[in-house]
Amino acid sequence: MKKVLFLFLSIILLIGCKDKITDHYTANIPVYMDFDEFRNPISYSVAKDIDEVSGLFLHDTYLFLIDPQEGIHIVNNADPNNPNNIGYIHIIGVTNVDVKGNYLYADSYIDLVVIDITDINNPIEVAREPNHFRSFSMTNYDDNYPAEEIDFTRGVVVRWELGETSKEVDNVYYQSDFLASIDGVITLNSTTTGVNISGSITKFAIVGDYLYAVTDNKLTPFNISNPLNISLGATQDINYEVETVFDYNNHLFCGTTTGMLIFDTNDPGNPENISVIDHVYACDPVVVQGDYAYVTLRTGTRCWGTINQLEVFDISDYHNPVTIDTYPMTNPNGLGVDEDLLFICDGEDGLKIFDNTNPHEVGNQLIAHFPEIEAIDVIPFDNVLMLIGTNGLRQYDYSDMNNIYEISYIPFN
Repeated sequence: MKKVLFLFLSIILLIGCKDKITDHYTANIPVYMDFDEFRNPISYSVAKDIDEVSGLFLHDTYLFLIDPQEGIHIVNNADPNNPNNIGYIHIIGVTNVDVKGNYLYADSYIDLVVIDITDINNPIEVAREPNHFRSFSMTNYDDNYPAEEIDFTRGVVVRWELGETSKEVDNVYYQSDFLASIDGVITLNSTTTGVNISGSITKFAIVGDYLYAVTDNKLTPFNISNPLNISLGATQDINYEVETVFDYNNHLFCGTTTGMLIFDTNDPGNPENISVIDHVYACDPVVVQGDYAYVTLRTGTRCWGTINQLEVFDISDYHNPVTIDTYPMTNPNGLGVDEDLLFICDGEDGLKIFDNTNPHEVGNQLIAHFPEIEAIDVIPFDNVLMLIGTNGLRQYDYSDMNNIYEISYIPFN
């Protein structure tokens, strides 16, 4: 009996003295796409059914609707009363687009892709800048479990699958909280030309010869004066989780999870952060007009926000923005402003339109409400509001602010 007990204690001591052990656990496992396959040139096809849209961009008389991670639907919107879905650009991992001249710029997971759209029916990839973004797909990510560390040499992560994995960690004799020590755990924390307008939910902005991208807590300027030979400016580290960017009057207004940042782009290759105004933790797009900035905060997202509201700021002094007021909302998302009207996508509570004649009272001046839609983002231009929701593309005539009405609808599947 003594020999058995001695052997048992010896085994325990040997295990306890090991510096490392292998722990087995359930985690999100990355699924990779080989770099060669990933970097096949983009392709174009006839129009396809629209299932989901995460963002929109107006270029001349065309609307580009982002099919997240998959591609871009092209809608001929020369007649907003009769929009026509005409084609589809296949771009793996796309989430943001912008346009200058005849060139469309899109992210493709970790790459920046340049597409010649001179012939809208025959877009051609003409350049690709690899490895500028460390972004990867969070599709099918289950935030109830940790994520296996990514091996960036294996390719691009296109999705995640729950599975069993293992990792060599410090012996529990020395380290009691295993999950806290895993490296790589991801906390989810009308006819016109020359028109290029983005919705409010975007991480791209073009100012002059520079495309600014906000990703991975960085602001990156790309010199696109020669679309076939793009060069990098000075990347700025941002100590905030950046959600959106909006350009206005040679300045960039960055919506982050904890505040709004203003960057001066007078030195375009080296933007300067000149001010910041903080708010509670929440996702927040921002739009600007004149001396005022408008921001929405919302809950129910990966930002883990606790407040749903509209915030209005006086930015007459860009170096010293001041909060004017806040107004409660249901669950606001994208927003847009055009002269005397402010448009807010208030989630399941639909589209809300406010009289913006006096920005100091805008949140108290609701003049129209379309509650039957779940609104995501908008572009107001030339008395037409273009809106994407969970179930379709809707357009409204707001030429008479006292009689705003829907003029067209393309349903999503």
